Amino acid sequence: MKLNPKHIKIGNKVTIEIVQGDIYTEETDSIVNMKANSNLDLEGQDRAKYVNAKECKQFIQNNGSVKTGACGVSSGDGKVKNKRVIHAVPPIFKNFSQKNNENLLTALMINILEMS
Repeated sequence: MKLNPKHIKIGNKVTIEIVQGDIYTEETDSIVNMKANSNLDLEGQDRAKYVNAKECKQFIQNNGSVKTGACGVSSGDGKVKNKRVIHAVPPIFKNFSQKNNENLLTALMINILEMS
């Protein structure tokens, strides 16, 4: 079942559209890779073919590893219809307390929205 898009307006200039579909075919400003690791290493992952791996490596060289709750960014590789890929590093729930997980997820969502 495909959901109808949901629109969330923030101020005068920003609208967030939430859609269910194939992120590789949607025409968007940003897509979010919610399975990123701290080194933005995508080897062996299906989505690796849609991401600019060179930019991911350059991001890590310039900024260091991405901490849990934070994001890195790269452009798409031209095969996807988006301007950038936001690589979000979510917490692994078994590694943190519930309160720490909540704090990390809140920080992650804020970081994603700021990078979008």
